[in-house]
Amino acid sequence: MDRPSPIRNSARAFYDRLGDGFRPPGPLTPRQTFQFRFLIGANLLALLVAVISFWVAALTGERLTLWLLGGFAVAVTAQLLMLRSGVPLAVLVPAELTTLSLFLIACCLASPDLEPLQLQWLLLLPLAALVLTDPERRRAGGYPSRRPVLMMTVVAVMLGLGVIAVKQTGWSLGNDHRETGPIDAAINFVSFMAATGGLLFFYEHSMRKTVAELAALRRLLAVCAWCKLIRDDHGEWVELGCYLATHQQTDLTHGICPDCLQRSLGEV
Repeated sequence: MDRPSPIRNSARAFYDRLGDGFRPPGPLTPRQTFQFRFLIGANLLALLVAVISFWVAALTGERLTLWLLGGFAVAVTAQLLMLRSGVPLAVLVPAELTTLSLFLIACCLASPDLEPLQLQWLLLLPLAALVLTDPERRRAGGYPSRRPVLMMTVVAVMLGLGVIAVKQTGWSLGNDHRETGPIDAAINFVSFMAATGGLLFFYEHSMRKTVAELAALRRLLAVCAWCKLIRDDHGEWVELGCYLATHQQTDLTHGICPDCLQRSLGEV
């Protein structure tokens, strides 16, 4: 039997409290709730990695890398503020993926030499695309859509090939280059593993929490006291037949009870 780890539970509780501070006011759909949770965790993780990398770059004197990391940290902080202010996700999600793509490409082009270890960071693009998955499918026992991850995987491959092609021409953004020692390789490896593992953790935790909330909400039906309409998972008010057909996956048939039959015959 898998016992809950106190450290893991404390980390999740801390993340939930921290994430609630950036959560925008107002009601959210289950998909929006999942996306906000994932984006908050991903941005906090990106900010942490950027601060650590900034400190390492400051020690090694890589000026261009310092500027890139500083700009990325400012962009991530701005995105956290936009999350808190309630900027629509239709604007935020493309902005997040675009910011991450531009930053990774700029880091790869910071030095004139081709460093294959830098290309591995492009794996963060398909992992970040997990924000586009739908918790409704997980709740229903299905699998999240693979299309966003596949699309960003193709984008990452194309960007990596583009970086290799540019490197072959000798063009770069600057001359930040020095010999990579074992300590540098270790820092890069640990940072990369922390980033990938953190994104997967935030995805799974956000998905589990949203699915659990959906399961709890499904046991509670919000029924209008006047017109008897039912509020669905998206906040829309629908008729009982429509709600059952969507959530219970049953075919409905219509009939008439004895009381209504007698009442109808009396009116006739």
